[in-house]
Parts: sequence; C-alpha cells; structure tokens
Amino acid sequence: IIRLTKLFGQYLFSFKRYKASLEDYKEFFEKSYKYN
Repeated sequence: IIRLTKLFGQYLFSFKRYKASLEDYKEFFEKSYKYN
C-alpha cells in the first residue's frame, strides 16, 4: 500500500508540473501573439 501511495504521489507531482508548464506555455503564447 505504501508503494502505491508513493506512486500516486509521484503521479500527482508530475501532473502538477505538467499543468504548470502548460500554463507557462499559454502565457508565453499570448505574449508572443501580442507582440506579433
């Protein structure tokens, strides 16, 4: 059970990182769109 919880935690962490990078990319895209 502990191993499963660890795996789930890693999945949550990677998901948060993916979401954050996605938002950063969106922000960058909007900025570049404004400048163009």
